[in-house]
Amino acid sequence: MAVDGAQRHVAVGRVDGGAKVVDYKSGRVTQDLKSIKGELSAAAFPSSDTFAYGLSTGELGIWSLSEDTPVYTRPTAHSVSLTGFSQFRDGRFISSDAKGWIHQWDLASGEKLRSRLAHGSSIFGVRLTRDGKRVLTGGHDRKLRLWSTDDLGLLSVESLPARINDLVVSPVADRFAVAGSDGNIYFFEPDQGYRVFTRASSNEINVIRYTSDGQTLVTGGDDGTVRSFDAETGEPRWWNRAALREPLRVFTHRGWLAPSDDWAVSVPESAPVISAIEDRAVEARQTGDGRQVCMETKGGIEVWAMDKDQPLVFEDG
Repeated sequence: MAVDGAQRHVAVGRVDGGAKVVDYKSGRVTQDLKSIKGELSAAAFPSSDTFAYGLSTGELGIWSLSEDTPVYTRPTAHSVSLTGFSQFRDGRFISSDAKGWIHQWDLASGEKLRSRLAHGSSIFGVRLTRDGKRVLTGGHDRKLRLWSTDDLGLLSVESLPARINDLVVSPVADRFAVAGSDGNIYFFEPDQGYRVFTRASSNEINVIRYTSDGQTLVTGGDDGTVRSFDAETGEPRWWNRAALREPLRVFTHRGWLAPSDDWAVSVPESAPVISAIEDRAVEARQTGDGRQVCMETKGGIEVWAMDKDQPLVFEDG
């Protein structure tokens, strides 16, 4: 799932191939990109008018939303499933895959600039530093690696005690928040290394995001909850609850998963939640103004107001 910076569009993948672009405010499907053949495994918005996608087949493409046509496609960009995109900066971006490779691309032409075998297994986090001069990658080999964006030269390596499921850069500090498979949130600072920030869950954390002001961290995980924490102290913020509709299938860092009886909610009393949902919270995106959260689950997508106990928008999966 991806939300554009202007808060105009939300993009979600289709189980049977293709993607849907949804109007952020109304929840109405504005474009159904059925010509994208394959399961969507990575998505981003380089701008409010362009959509970048990666498929489980290894295809990468850039789509013009205004013209409803592809700008270009690279069917063999990766040999396996794409797992993510970095930010789009200075006309370049980086993609990652399930074999541990990263490729740097020219955004305008789609030319591959350079490649590196970055990890020994799947990568589930690739984010630039705020100045765009370095990029951090993390994966299931439990390694954090910092690279120069000029030549993809390796700058440092850190070994964590857990698999890395996601990572995000702070909008206000030279710091990354890392989602661990052990339920911990880790902080990584390029000049100081990593440390455990807070225990966020008794289960795996699948996704982690900062609010636009950098004051709050939002996580979603295997226990079916989305939690909110003070980004400086680690204290829980607030919670509300919601049950979503009958779930579909979801794509997580462990591949495509189908509904089963063991997806019941288990929420410790000491762990306030934003949304206690009866399936796994797979994706969460904070809006640019920091006042709303857009979540993708097995049933569809919901937009929640930070100060209300009900969804603003629901779009069926």
